[in-house]
Amino acid sequence: LFKDEVSRGPAVLSEDGKEQLMFEVALNDTGSAGLGVSLKGNKSRETGEDLGIFIKSIIHGGAAYKDGRLRINDQLVAVNGESLLGRSNHVAMETLRRSMSQEGNLRGTIQLVVLRALQYTRISPFLYSHREPESRLGHLL
Repeated sequence: LFKDEVSRGPAVLSEDGKEQLMFEVALNDTGSAGLGVSLKGNKSRETGEDLGIFIKSIIHGGAAYKDGRLRINDQLVAVNGESLLGRSNHVAMETLRRSMSQEGNLRGTIQLVVLRALQYTRISPFLYSHREPESRLGHLL
């Protein structure tokens, strides 16, 4: 079994068909190095409305890289039980920073809930097979 399969449990789908996943990520020894991800805030082109915080890149050797479950373009929707949904990108980033500096350092882990776009692979004109991003990407990030 992959580490991801053990801790993940059944998938929850959001209204737009994204998979909701919860991960408890062990931070590096002191926690001061952080999660080891670069984040981006997306905005609506039409309205300028903030659309959430997404993982832009995963830093080699960082906590997220070592854990191996977070993926580029995952949307962060909660951190340590605190929802980021409905907040401006700025406030969501501040919430994440605060959780990393306070709770993360004390517990040595951070709990993240992410939304991930499902990937489907076409295998015939009439059949589609759900394919987990983990099985295709492995730990190459």
